[in-house]
Amino acid sequence: MPHDIVEKCCREAFARTVKFMIENKIIRACAVIALDFHLHPFTGKDGGNWAVGGRPKGGATKFDAYLMACIAGAPRVLHVGAFRVLNGVKRAHYVREMLAELRRIGLKPKLFLADRGSCTVAMMSAFDAAGEKFPVPARMTTGIKRTLEEYKRGKRGRASAYTMKSDGGEQFTFWLVIEKRMRTVKGRKRLRHLTFAASAAPDAIERATGDVPDAYAQRWRIENAYKSIKQNRPMTTSKNQSIRTFLMYFSMINCNARHMSNHAAGADAAESVGRPARRRVTLSVFMALMVGLALEIIKTDKAEREYYLQCVK
Repeated sequence: MPHDIVEKCCREAFARTVKFMIENKIIRACAVIALDFHLHPFTGKDGGNWAVGGRPKGGATKFDAYLMACIAGAPRVLHVGAFRVLNGVKRAHYVREMLAELRRIGLKPKLFLADRGSCTVAMMSAFDAAGEKFPVPARMTTGIKRTLEEYKRGKRGRASAYTMKSDGGEQFTFWLVIEKRMRTVKGRKRLRHLTFAASAAPDAIERATGDVPDAYAQRWRIENAYKSIKQNRPMTTSKNQSIRTFLMYFSMINCNARHMSNHAAGADAAESVGRPARRRVTLSVFMALMVGLALEIIKTDKAEREYYLQCVK
């Protein structure tokens, strides 16, 4: 089956699980979303769509790259978005696609959390054009270092407007927020200054999530999301991009499915008092769900339907 059809089926099945969780109030539509670009290693010689600097990394020759989105700060890992990323396409394009997809499935994020790599004119402009709030760690350019020194000398406030320019001459103005934190290094406490690029004034972010550094700390939930994908994804060295895409989406759906089953069975409450969780949804059940959804999507094409049935037998 052509890879674009497989990816369409998988993405639609994934979107339906997220919609179900929103409609049944398993997750709130107004949530904090963590975003990250992540590389999943592929050990085959051909078929990967992303090379790191044109060189192998970690023993793998190629990677499948995805823009991932999950609920930040939730007690369990909840995946809400994934886009396969191709070499040669700017990251800001996939951010715009992700924002549109999240709105389509019913999410109304109150804040986006991204890593330092998103502190670029193109990426921040994409968030701003969609009217989304964000704090990202500021890249320590010469200008921001100079601003930080002015803050230390008392010539700038905790939050001030800062304009960043791209190599192409484009500009974007954001709030540069500087926070003080004490850090213990080798038994000694040292003052540390954290810099963030934010789309809104600090008080607006704090009303939504609390202190800016504390709010950004919720982004680490997405690191747990990668671990859950690895634990739930069947390992393969297949050169077939369709198989790898299917297994990627399948692992995310399975993670969400287990959370839904626990929610329905009251397992969250059971775990809080020390009783073992009840897991009612198995991998085989949701394998059948994905097959059914895929067949529904391609039901108008008899040839594709028969070919798909042969592939999943």
